[in-house]
Amino acid sequence: MFPTGTAGVTGIRFANGFDVRPVLAILNSPLLSAYALGRSPGYQGGFHKFSQPYIENLPIRVPQGGTSPTWERLAVLWNARMAVEHGPNRAVIDARISDLVLELYEVTADELRSMLRGVEPLAAEDFADDSEDVFSL
Repeated sequence: MFPTGTAGVTGIRFANGFDVRPVLAILNSPLLSAYALGRSPGYQGGFHKFSQPYIENLPIRVPQGGTSPTWERLAVLWNARMAVEHGPNRAVIDARISDLVLELYEVTADELRSMLRGVEPLAAEDFADDSEDVFSL
């Protein structure tokens, strides 16, 4: 995985045989997006910097022993997500991934909503609603 920075490329190296699919699911979840955006500086035009100093300490929770039922389910859901086009089916899968990530990190849907409201560009009007179904969680 290689998120780009303004001065080059930052990579993440995994051990041989390590299943990266759960990590991809976690990194693309609303929780980790809010965490990363909240810790990276904003630049003109609303862009954020995701170079090494801002991503190297992202809290990726890898289960002891390298796997767990939740970890394995994230891998399956990531495969399903990548197999469908954008639309309602992908939204359902994304919501389930988000549920599992919240469970993994012991964060409630209300806590996530609070985080999302405070982070630009995630603090869009779409996230201003206090109803329970804002994130389809």
